[in-house]
Amino acid sequence: MTISVAIGCRKGGVGKSALSASLASYFAREGKDVLLIDLDPQGNVTFGLGGEPGSVGAAEFLKGEKVAPTILHPNISILAGGPELNSVEVSSLEPEALRDLIADHQLNPDVMIIDLPPYSEHLERLGLVAADHALIPVVAHPFAISGAARIAGLIEARQQRSRPGPQRYALVQSMIDLRRTLDRTLQESLKELFPGIPTFGFRQDISVAYSLTEQLPLHVFDNRARVFPELEEIGAWLNGR
Repeated sequence: MTISVAIGCRKGGVGKSALSASLASYFAREGKDVLLIDLDPQGNVTFGLGGEPGSVGAAEFLKGEKVAPTILHPNISILAGGPELNSVEVSSLEPEALRDLIADHQLNPDVMIIDLPPYSEHLERLGLVAADHALIPVVAHPFAISGAARIAGLIEARQQRSRPGPQRYALVQSMIDLRRTLDRTLQESLKELFPGIPTFGFRQDISVAYSLTEQLPLHVFDNRARVFPELEEIGAWLNGR
C-alpha cells in the first residue's frame, strides 16, 4: 500500500523542498520506490534532485496527458514542477483531480511525496486532497506559523466533512539552530498552538544543502548525514508506528 504525504507551508523559505528531497532520499535508502510529484511552479525539488524544472511532468499529468514519471536515481522518480502549473487548464481543475488521476493511472509506488507550492492555494489543495498524510514545515517566524495554521485548518475542515485528504498531519520544525532563542522555544509554542499534533525536528545540516547543490539524493552525497535519525522518526510516523 502506498504511503502518500503532502509537504507544504504557506510561506517560502521554511525548508519545504529540502525536507521533501531528504525524505525521498531516506525512503530510497531503505529500498522503497519513491515518486515525487512537484507541484511548485519554481520546480526547486525537481532541480535539487537532478531533474529539469519545466520539463514534461506534473502540469501535463494534471492536464490528462499520458506522462510517465522521470527516473532520476535508483528508487526515485519525479513528475517535474515548472511554470506550466500556473496555466489556466490547471487552475480550473477540481480539488480531487490529482487524486483521481493517480488512481486512474494506477500509480502505486511504495512512497508518494507531493511537494506543495508556498503561494498557490489551488495547487496546494490539489496536493493535499491527493495525500493521506501531511507534513507542515515551520520555522520561528510569525508568517510561517500563521501559514501552518491555515493549512492545518484546511486539513481539519476536510476531515470534519469526511472529504478526501490527509487523515493525519504533523508539524516539522525545520532549519533548527539551537543557538537561536526562538528556535529553542518554538517547540513549546507549537504544542500550545497545535495541541495533540506531533512535532518533529529537521535540523540545519550542511550535507542537505550541498546535496541539493550537487543535485544528488542525500544518501548518495552523505549516507551518514546528521538528519537521518530525524528522518527515520518521520518515516516511522508515516508507517503508523
